[in-house]
Amino acid sequence: MTLYNIVYLIGNIFMAFVIHKYIHIFYSSSKVNDLIEKSAYVVYFISVTIVHCFIKIPIAVLIVNLILLFFISILYDGTLKKALVVSLIIYFSMALIETLFVLLTNNFMLNLMTPLKYQSEFGIIIVRIICYAFVRFLNGFKNVQSDIPLPKSYWLSLFVILFGTILMLYPLFMSYNISRLWAIIGSSCALLINIMTFYLYDKISDLMQEKLNICVQQEQNRFYENQVEIIVDALEKIKMIRHDLKNKLSPIYDLAKEGNNNEIINQISSFMEFYPINKNYVESGNIAVDSILNYKLYEAYKQNIKVSTQIFIPKDLPFPNFDMAAILGNLLDNAKEATLKTNNAWIECKIRFDRGRLFIEITNSYNGQLCKQKEKFLSIKTNKENHGYGIKSIQNTLKRYNGEIEFWNDESKFTAKVMIYV
Repeated sequence: MTLYNIVYLIGNIFMAFVIHKYIHIFYSSSKVNDLIEKSAYVVYFISVTIVHCFIKIPIAVLIVNLILLFFISILYDGTLKKALVVSLIIYFSMALIETLFVLLTNNFMLNLMTPLKYQSEFGIIIVRIICYAFVRFLNGFKNVQSDIPLPKSYWLSLFVILFGTILMLYPLFMSYNISRLWAIIGSSCALLINIMTFYLYDKISDLMQEKLNICVQQEQNRFYENQVEIIVDALEKIKMIRHDLKNKLSPIYDLAKEGNNNEIINQISSFMEFYPINKNYVESGNIAVDSILNYKLYEAYKQNIKVSTQIFIPKDLPFPNFDMAAILGNLLDNAKEATLKTNNAWIECKIRFDRGRLFIEITNSYNGQLCKQKEKFLSIKTNKENHGYGIKSIQNTLKRYNGEIEFWNDESKFTAKVMIYV
């Protein structure tokens, strides 16, 4: 085999990997198992390599590529129309990159019916790396669209690796006395560096996302625990009342028969003091919302925070209690933390349901200091380890209902507004 064919073989292995990454920008899950999926890319590599090395006619390369890309695309969840569009986008974007590179580096005339005369080992490797950089670039924008911010280091490394690889390979392939072995080693190392760099980046990103999900889940579980505590506390009080009710009511019954009204009043007063009933701030009829708000607002009341509510919602809402606890609990926790830093601590909670939309508005006093990162508000909780996960938990919950959250503030007042679509 010539050096060009060997380098092309190595480059095509890498190209199959690039196609795999490109496909996954459009599809999230596969219809087949991993073995069949990987086998499809092996077939793609072998078929394209054979056509290019032995037939070399551009129209044949085009047809084979499109057919193979289409059959790979139908292995993923989606319609046949989408598979056709995806295969066309992938092939012609890759072909455009290759054509532009050839035109910029060589006096090249393309004839779809005659074998290609352009042969450059350096060009083969660089085109593959540019294609990979292009796919990573598109993938970066996909993450931005999904509200997963990418650091500037991602974009910087993308360009540094691309141009660094070109500068590294240029003197190697431009040397007239280059050996076949060093050309193969240089090409392989350049491609592996590109793969491993972004592979490690993806793994680190996955670990960070997993940590974030765990923290968000822990934050949500905390509100479930609060709900359980409310229920357990209520059941314990009910048991106590049932146990002592007979003993407490017997003397009152005797006093009633004797007509001793003053003593009856004293007995009932002592009975109420013995079983204190916490103030209910909310009595909307919706058990989930009432229990969450009464628990959280009672906590605020014990810390000398003035609370007020305006709740107008139906008895039943089409949202799981878990989601309501995540939204209301996090908002009220953040409001409580902020208002405790002020001299005049107060919280105002408004919730209303109107024409298929649930509106939540939590307003609180605060000291004018906000914690922001890249124009986004963060939690100001004292627990720095879980910093910002409360708001992230709310945002994750709202995504399931196409909901929105907005923040507004002036010098002494902070407001969080949530709208959820039914």
